[in-house]
Amino acid sequence: MFEGSEDDKRKALSLIETLGATAVVEKMKTEMRFSGIKKIPRGKRESTKNNPVQLTNRELDVLQLLKKGSQNKEIAGSLYISPKTVDHHISSILFKLDVTQE
Repeated sequence: MFEGSEDDKRKALSLIETLGATAVVEKMKTEMRFSGIKKIPRGKRESTKNNPVQLTNRELDVLQLLKKGSQNKEIAGSLYISPKTVDHHISSILFKLDVTQE
């Protein structure tokens, strides 16, 4: 798969990353950079990896403000981001926490 197109390389990188083969992932990224591929995914930050449900620091910020009862516009103002970005963070939080409507 890694020998294929740029898309194939990205898929292979993602697959190997999920297996936790960090040394192989770094080697693949180096080869991708050397071949001229731009915008190579950097992977999850340590803080995200260390979070039990894989929430990013920003998602945790949004979650804390939601917990306090803040509305999306208030959250956006507090964190200096757009309300649309707050929506995206909330969607990601709900997905990661496996929250469904019933």
